[in-house]
Amino acid sequence: MYTCFFVCIVAASAVLNSYQQAAQACENGWFGPECQYKCRCQQTCSPEGECPGQCDVGWFGYKCQYSLVTYTATTGQSQDDLTFPLNDNNENTCVAIGNQAIVITFINICYKPWIRLHTQDPDLLYSLKITLLDKQNQSAVLTSKERYIVQHEIVDIHILVENFFVRRMILEGEAIQRLCSLWILKGQNVATKQSVYYSTSDIVGIDTGLPQYPQATDEAITCNRNDDGVAGTTWQVVLKTPFLIKQVDFFVNDSIGGSRYFTIKKFDIYNALYNVYITPTGPSNNYYGSVSWYTTPTKAFTFSVTNSGTNTNQILLLCEVLAYSDCNEGTWGVQCQNTCNKSCPTTCRFDDGLCNDGCFGYSDPPRCAKACEAGTWGLNCTKKCSNHCFNSSCDRNTGVCDKGCLGYSNPPDCTLECETGFWGLNCINTCDRCVDFSCNGKTGWCDKGCVVANDPSYCMITCRPGTWGVNCSNTCSNHCFNSSCDSKIGLCDRGCLGYSDYPDCTLACTPGTWGVNCSNTCSNQCFNSSCNSKTGLCDRGCLGYSDYPDCTLACRPGTWGVNCSNTCSNHCFNSSCDSKIGLCDRGCLGYSDYPDCTLACSAGSWGVNCTGKCSDSCVELSCDSKTGFCKQGCIGNDGSLHCNIIIMNSEVISQQTIVTIAASATAVLVAIIICIIVLKLKGTICLKKIRTIPQPEVRPEENFASGGYVSINDNGEFNANYDRLAMPSTDDSSFG
Repeated sequence: MYTCFFVCIVAASAVLNSYQQAAQACENGWFGPECQYKCRCQQTCSPEGECPGQCDVGWFGYKCQYSLVTYTATTGQSQDDLTFPLNDNNENTCVAIGNQAIVITFINICYKPWIRLHTQDPDLLYSLKITLLDKQNQSAVLTSKERYIVQHEIVDIHILVENFFVRRMILEGEAIQRLCSLWILKGQNVATKQSVYYSTSDIVGIDTGLPQYPQATDEAITCNRNDDGVAGTTWQVVLKTPFLIKQVDFFVNDSIGGSRYFTIKKFDIYNALYNVYITPTGPSNNYYGSVSWYTTPTKAFTFSVTNSGTNTNQILLLCEVLAYSDCNEGTWGVQCQNTCNKSCPTTCRFDDGLCNDGCFGYSDPPRCAKACEAGTWGLNCTKKCSNHCFNSSCDRNTGVCDKGCLGYSNPPDCTLECETGFWGLNCINTCDRCVDFSCNGKTGWCDKGCVVANDPSYCMITCRPGTWGVNCSNTCSNHCFNSSCDSKIGLCDRGCLGYSDYPDCTLACTPGTWGVNCSNTCSNQCFNSSCNSKTGLCDRGCLGYSDYPDCTLACRPGTWGVNCSNTCSNHCFNSSCDSKIGLCDRGCLGYSDYPDCTLACSAGSWGVNCTGKCSDSCVELSCDSKTGFCKQGCIGNDGSLHCNIIIMNSEVISQQTIVTIAASATAVLVAIIICIIVLKLKGTICLKKIRTIPQPEVRPEENFASGGYVSINDNGEFNANYDRLAMPSTDDSSFG
């Protein structure tokens, strides 16, 4: 066991020593197992490529392998120059620009730049807004959200916009108010120490049999004049590992002059030509370059310069070629030789492989797979959604209200409070139940009370019938019909009771009217047509009726007037008079001026309306105007007031008639007695005799009323003048 352990130690030491010897064998300024990586430190780097100090100007990142995009930076409004403080690598020199934007202008166009910034408050990155512009100042449309990789106060941002060449970039938001450094990276140079071939004829595919020129990839930009004899019309760079090439820069010794254009051809991993790029004609130059957005990995590419005048390829020496690329997701390091660890297999930092220690909208760094719980947002979900947000719901990345505002009117920012009279979700509800339309913008609670409800705060329970006003504390006027009024303003809403000016109901009914809006008239059974303006009951008594105030029970015979409190005049026949005005309605007794009955009968007349004449047997034809009795006695009589007139049960008959009736009755009685004695013998005869007894003559009587009077003249005849007595009408509709 110990022997095995010893062997392992020896083998490991041998490998380590071999690596160190190889690293130490690299010439100054190079590192790596094959010395293939350029040291880009201001001071000599370690054998592993680590820099003891800062990177060379223009280089950045892990082992200083990433090339920086050169830019100028100014504030958007004041145009203050921020280029130096943002590029001084001093994390203590932070800009203070207030709410201004930062405008970044690239010296050359760029594709898919990586942004690394240092901020004193990464939490504020939710507010960062990035706008990309091309050479024509056209804005890019971002295809997806920028990817953030946070390491303490250093933040990497990967711009994912496709097919867009960037010339300017505008940064806005609260995050840039505390910005200390800003780096923009175009990628690693993956052409270093790669194979370069040249030919005087066209190269149509990967050809490793051609002569090589290693100096073209040693990063010595200036051509070595001793190599002027090495020249070709077409140059080819073959990469050991395919890369997505974003930008290619060529440095040549061409200085002859004249117009030129250059051509780049790209070959994929299958040695297939997939792209040919020919530039417009331009002046001769020592530097040519292109930016590409193709997504096919490139294995090899060729470069040639053509004289546009002769249309022939220019013989030249390729001094240096630089090809910039980004690592694919899941890889990192120098020329992307490393893979991300298991904690963040696809999202590690591109240059050093570090994982996130902060996620935007997720709570589980570095994986960033567990979304923020409801009501939280931001870096590692440490922030709570604003209480301005409806249901405290907000975007987990930005914190803006995603379901609307509560008590605020401008979603998703939700910074403007509801105007007076509005509340709730985006202020769409009205405070119409509240006094002065004043309510809490979030809850809708009426802070001054309710105008149509009796539950202060919510004001959802409608006022009970008969109440109105603030918290329904007022009662409707008793002038309102059914005590019903508008629950807000108290005006009668169903009409007035006893008042005519609906809906105010302040003007009482005119005399003689009553009810809803005074639309009814008082009954003519009411004295003076006066009644209660609300109930219609007679309020000053009944006229011709006795049951005040209802006035439905007519006066008893012989009474009249207000509440039947008067008795009919004894001048009226049978004491009968009109129940309302008291005038005699069936004639006068002893008076002639019907219906007033104030003018006594003239001498010699008596009875109803004085239509009777005193008996001729009365001395001086003088008789009582009501009874017809002779006042001064009878002529030729024993002094009786009746003067041969007998009054019996309202039937007046003569003495002669009475004697006749008595004689007949006696005869009938005697006949009945005789019949009883001889009944068995002569029954039939007796009965026959009874039937044949002569009857006294009876004349039809004149029946005017109970207790009426009939007169008989001296000749025993009924006075027929009563038949023609004009009786008053009993219809009382003519009385008011």
